[in-house]
Amino acid sequence: MPSSCPLTKQWSDLGPFKVVATVVLSLLAALLIASLMTNDVNLWIAWSRLGDEEFYMLVAVVLYYLLPQPQQGFTLIIAVLLSGSLNIALKYTFNLPRPPDPLIDVSGPSFPSGHAQVSSSFWSSFSLMTRDAVIAIMSAIMVTGISSSRVFLRAHHVADVVFGALIGCALGCASYLALRHHSKRGSFIGYHVNAGVAVVLSAYNIIVLRAELNSSTTLLGLGLAALTILLTLKFVGTIKPSNPAKVLACIISITLLLGVHVTTRGYVPYVRLICFYVAGLCAFSMALAFQRLLKSFWRATNCAGDVRDAKGLSIECS
Repeated sequence: MPSSCPLTKQWSDLGPFKVVATVVLSLLAALLIASLMTNDVNLWIAWSRLGDEEFYMLVAVVLYYLLPQPQQGFTLIIAVLLSGSLNIALKYTFNLPRPPDPLIDVSGPSFPSGHAQVSSSFWSSFSLMTRDAVIAIMSAIMVTGISSSRVFLRAHHVADVVFGALIGCALGCASYLALRHHSKRGSFIGYHVNAGVAVVLSAYNIIVLRAELNSSTTLLGLGLAALTILLTLKFVGTIKPSNPAKVLACIISITLLLGVHVTTRGYVPYVRLICFYVAGLCAFSMALAFQRLLKSFWRATNCAGDVRDAKGLSIECS
C-alpha cells in the first residue's frame, strides 16, 4: 500500500520537535553572525565539523528511527550515501588543486567541496520533506555556514563550495522524488535507482580510482546494506515499530556504526567493507527485529492458553 501520510501532513503534530528546531535555529543564526563578524578560526572549524559526512550519516540513522515513517529517514540515508559517493568520483576525476596555505589539515583534490555537497543533499531533502519554514531557514543557515567555513579556512575555492552546494541540492531533490513516488504509488523504484547509483559509484571509487578507501568502503558497505534491505524487505517503511523498539534499536545502531567506524580504520579495505555491510544490515532492520522480539516476549510472559489483550481481542498462544 502506498503511504497516504507524507511527512508534511504529520509535521504539524511534532510540536516538541519543532520547538527544538526553533531553538537550534536561533543558536545557529547567532553562531553564523559571530563567525562572520569575528572571522575566528575556531568558530569556522566548528562549522566545518558540522559538514562532516560521518555526522550526517549518524543524524540520518537517528532520524530513520525518530521520524513518523521509516522511509522518510531512509530517504536521508540514501541522500548522504549518493552524495558522498558522487563527490569522491567527481573530485578525483577533475583532480583540481586546493588553495595554498590552508588553516586546517586537508587532503585530496578540491572540486567540488564534499562538506558543501553532502550537507546540501541532506538539508535540501529534509526541507522538501517537511516543507516547514523553520527547517528551511535552518537548512539554509547550515549550508551557508559550512560552505563559508571551507572558504575562510582556505580548504576550498569559492567555486568548489558553490558547485558542491548546487550538486547537493540536485541530489537532495532526487532523493525526495523517490519518497514522493513511493508515497503516491507505493513503488520503491526511486530508492532502488538512487541506492544502486551510490553502490556503483562507490565501487568505481574503490576499484578504478583507488580513492579515499576509508570513506569509499564505508559508503559501499552501507549502500549495499540499504539496497539489500530495499530489495528483500518489501515492507521497509510500512511497518511502524513501537517507541521502545525504536529507541533501543537507535541506541544500539549508533553504537554499532561508531564502533565499526573507529575499530576498522586502517584495516584491509574489504574487511572494513564487510563490517559496514553487516553493521548497515543490522542498523536498517533492527527496529523491526526488536518489534518482533518484544511481541514474542510479551506473548511468552503474558499468555497461558488463550488470553485477551488490551483491546479485549483473543490471542492464541502456542
